[in-house]
Amino acid sequence: MQRSCIYLLGAGGMGMAPLAQYLSDQGYTVFGWDDFASDERKAKLSFIQWTASVPPNCDVCVYSSAIDQKNPRRVAAEQGCTCYQRGAFIAHLLKDQRLCVVCGSHGKSTTTAYLIHLFQRHGVPVNYIAGAEFQMDYYPVACGKYPGAITLFELDESDGTIDLFSPDVAVILNTDWDHPRHYPTEAAYKQAFASLASRTKEQVISNESFGLPASKQTAIPSASTLLELDVSAASQAFQYLTQQSVVHLDLDMFPGVRRRQEVLLKTQKLTVLSDYAHH
Repeated sequence: MQRSCIYLLGAGGMGMAPLAQYLSDQGYTVFGWDDFASDERKAKLSFIQWTASVPPNCDVCVYSSAIDQKNPRRVAAEQGCTCYQRGAFIAHLLKDQRLCVVCGSHGKSTTTAYLIHLFQRHGVPVNYIAGAEFQMDYYPVACGKYPGAITLFELDESDGTIDLFSPDVAVILNTDWDHPRHYPTEAAYKQAFASLASRTKEQVISNESFGLPASKQTAIPSASTLLELDVSAASQAFQYLTQQSVVHLDLDMFPGVRRRQEVLLKTQKLTVLSDYAHH
């Protein structure tokens, strides 16, 4: 895709902001708007040039799932731009990269974050688009600075654009039925992941059964907690992608991500957690 100007609608959200940073790293000029982004949020996302309308030199608009077809800014953009839903655009953007996706009903943000952490701690260059911000902004939420490096992407199944991806490696954590608006039956939901597994070119890392040859699927070693299972899945992916052994890392060194069992307050009588729950 030719490097140019791209306009993002819903640019302040956790689906779009990482994409904006990745595009900026890749040399694109990124404009955007978000009706709900605070001034503080806009200042933090300094790689976006904030404007309420599409600049004259932009011919591509990408909108988040929260932007419906009646949104006036989307309607205006469609008059002069090629418009993409976020997932469809990313599938097109990354189609020529060596791509590892992390997906599943739950755990994908933590697993993606830990996989990024492994690459960083082992000094292996990697491009990525994460799905949650690191605690204390320990790492950027996206990176696109390394030509030819492996690209990691947290793949969301909620809107069906999972069907547009054919990655080299797929980490599929679980397939517990979710998003019934798009997947009216459990079978339809599970089929989305089975189809992704069948399109994956090299290796599927999962404990789900997809009927793949043994040579194409690697199991995730068992663990006593969900966090340890996410770490185990990330470690399997890192070893496959880099052909390196994982140096033992103390989990205390992993910064974690926001809104994933994040402790906001803890007293003798009360613990308050922030979590991203959509089941």
